[in-house]
Amino acid sequence: MRFLPDAVVFDWRARQGAFYEVVVAGDEGARWTHTRGAPPLAYPQDAPPLVPGTVYEFRVRSNQTIIEQSFFEVASEEEQTAVRAELAELDALPAPPVTRALLRGSYLASARFLPSARRELETSIETHPAEASLRSLLASVYTSLGRGDLADKERRVAKSLTRLTVK
Repeated sequence: MRFLPDAVVFDWRARQGAFYEVVVAGDEGARWTHTRGAPPLAYPQDAPPLVPGTVYEFRVRSNQTIIEQSFFEVASEEEQTAVRAELAELDALPAPPVTRALLRGSYLASARFLPSARRELETSIETHPAEASLRSLLASVYTSLGRGDLADKERRVAKSLTRLTVK
């Protein structure tokens, strides 16, 4: 999983009202710990900076038990420039908004910027809630993020919407 430096936001399966200890660690140990976190949780600007190209571990604990763990990296300056250029190019296409969202989401997902792809698609669904293709792509992104619970829900909604539009 990869992040653009201005978009490092963590998400995990959580029980309503529960708080979790969140740890971001690199080669030299813990870089940041938050003891009363609830998702989504942004990496704070006043925390030690994340170094592009370094692989970090993200852990969520509840009662001293690790309930979620993943690895991520922050894009380098060159990658950030290339991603922003590609997104600007996609935005300039003479395409309907849903098509642009699908292109942006699929580009970000294929480049492993899964949290950014997720936000792109979720935002587009807010404006186009009956668009099955957005929900289907979002389900794939959720699966890649290890959120099968959310993926299943989006797939069911996409199928339901498809049945409604075919009749």
